Amino acid sequence: MCNIGACYCEKYLEKKLHYLKKSYYYCENPTEQRSVALFHFKSIIMSKNGKIFLGVLTFLPIISLLMTIGFMVNAFSIVQTNGAPDAEALSDSFRGLLILTVIGIFLSIGLLIYYIIHAVNNKKLTDNERVIWVILFIFISNIAFIIYWILRIWQDKSDTNMLSTNRTLDDDFV
Repeated sequence: MCNIGACYCEKYLEKKLHYLKKSYYYCENPTEQRSVALFHFKSIIMSKNGKIFLGVLTFLPIISLLMTIGFMVNAFSIVQTNGAPDAEALSDSFRGLLILTVIGIFLSIGLLIYYIIHAVNNKKLTDNERVIWVILFIFISNIAFIIYWILRIWQDKSDTNMLSTNRTLDDDFV
């Protein structure tokens, strides 16, 4: 009745991806079963290095904002103590500030898109939580990104546990 590989597949996926609905894996065709399982498997995995990289990107807009504020305070304190500064030196300084601000803006927009997609596709969130996270991302984006990264990405142990094994998902389906 049951193909040994298919039964093993169901038990393996049920154990490793317990938060996905079991009904996804009861396909008549083993090829269809494999493709459905691989689709969900690839959509939720992030290595520890990937989480760290995303965390660095998540904190960069806040760091950029703090650097911009520090630069502005420094520029105004120089103007107050020395009088009128050299226009060429000031324009060079503000050019660097402009570049830093533009990078921060584009990074924030990219992170907004990424985090909205991640929250909507996160199977561990309820529908109400998804809506709340998307609203938070839109209105208090950089702060919400950090909170979401800490609560939903960094503390999620299922991704790193799945990647820590030397086996691949293809090995289990053969």
